[in-house]
Amino acid sequence: MAVIAVYSMKGGVGKSCSAVNLAWNSAVGSSRRTLLWDLDPQGAASFSLRGNQTEKDRARAMIAGNVKPEKLIRPTEINNLDLLAADVSLRGLDRLFFQISKKRHLGKLLRQIGKDYDRIILDCPPGLTETSEQILRNADIVIVPQETCPAAPGLQHGRPAAVDSQTGPGPQSEMAGHPDVERGRTYDKIAAAGRQFCAAQHGCPGLCPDLARH
Repeated sequence: MAVIAVYSMKGGVGKSCSAVNLAWNSAVGSSRRTLLWDLDPQGAASFSLRGNQTEKDRARAMIAGNVKPEKLIRPTEINNLDLLAADVSLRGLDRLFFQISKKRHLGKLLRQIGKDYDRIILDCPPGLTETSEQILRNADIVIVPQETCPAAPGLQHGRPAAVDSQTGPGPQSEMAGHPDVERGRTYDKIAAAGRQFCAAQHGCPGLCPDLARH
């Protein structure tokens, strides 16, 4: 089981869109049993996948151990892809992790949930917080979407940088470092998969600049 976190210090860089496209490509393109876990209280990824809005204010309770994960995990319209949706209760997640004071608490949950999946994609909230520390400690790979910057060598068209959480950043922008993730699956392939997703689900001619608007 591979845990892939899509994380950025700032918002507005296409994090949720990248997480949804990556999850779609894992489930459909690679035929992997995939879970998208939305940890961002804004819930853009959950909205994109039409997450169940009847389960309100229970996401934080699940992380605290008061609700079993299987009570909240729901299948999506996409084969092989399940969703653990976000809700507004995740605004208090940093305080919860601080109170629990266990650096591997999220890792324990991931191992419990991961028994049923080949890959878990985490859509992470922005910022450097208790939540992000838990994520960075327990993810196998961290993908960091970045805005296009002419001064950044090797960065073109807003491609994300992939970082192996065990070995640190490398010179390549591939999701290498884990045997369960195909080498060379670059952002170009993720974008191509996203175009197919948008065409199939919404009839869009190309990759949506903001998939959450659907």
